[in-house]
Amino acid sequence: MFNIVAKAQLYLTTFIVSTTGTGIDTARVYYRPGSMIGHDLSSAGWILADSVMIKSGGTPDTLVQANNVPLNYNMMPGDTVGVYVTYTHAVLAVAYTNGTFLDSVYAQKASIQVLQGYGKTYPFTSQFYPRVFNGFVNFCPGATGINEISKTKSAVLYPNPMNSYTTLSISEGIDLSNLKLVITDMIGHVVKTQDHISSRKVVISRDDLNSGMYFYSLLQNNKSVVNGKMIIQ
Repeated sequence: MFNIVAKAQLYLTTFIVSTTGTGIDTARVYYRPGSMIGHDLSSAGWILADSVMIKSGGTPDTLVQANNVPLNYNMMPGDTVGVYVTYTHAVLAVAYTNGTFLDSVYAQKASIQVLQGYGKTYPFTSQFYPRVFNGFVNFCPGATGINEISKTKSAVLYPNPMNSYTTLSISEGIDLSNLKLVITDMIGHVVKTQDHISSRKVVISRDDLNSGMYFYSLLQNNKSVVNGKMIIQ
């Protein structure tokens, strides 16, 4: 659990979360407008942004991989938002390292600061501090908001869940030039790609993919334009 401070207008997208442990667990990301200081032991005021099932393999207590957990949150200059990234069943754990001073700047760029925070036990218990979040905060600088994205840059996958195939419909707001589709499994392995997309309707075949949850991303010049979940029955 930690604070993020905007130095310029930006849009928080996802967290790449370093994970320890072996097995399957549910990752959740909560956010709270304003500082999380003084609000870390209660769920009051916290908003659940999303939940993602994560399967991780490796030796317990060893850093085994990083997972993408979505947020989607607009910030204006001077805004602070508290963020709580956690696993719900104690099978996996978010990796932290010891910090120096609670709520002091650990990492920053011109438009964003990531502050030192707490290590927590799910749901809102324990206080281990100061701790440094081991991972990455992904964001888009500028005035791109979730409402703007949903209106102008979107993609709809139907049917979803799917059996043999599904169709990804791409909105007019997305330029088709240099567009690439990438599908990954729950542990981040790329299982399917499609380059040089030239149609606003892309048919995705199951082929030899197993039943389960996958993630799709449309990339333009290697930057994510839109992403989502794909379920195969």
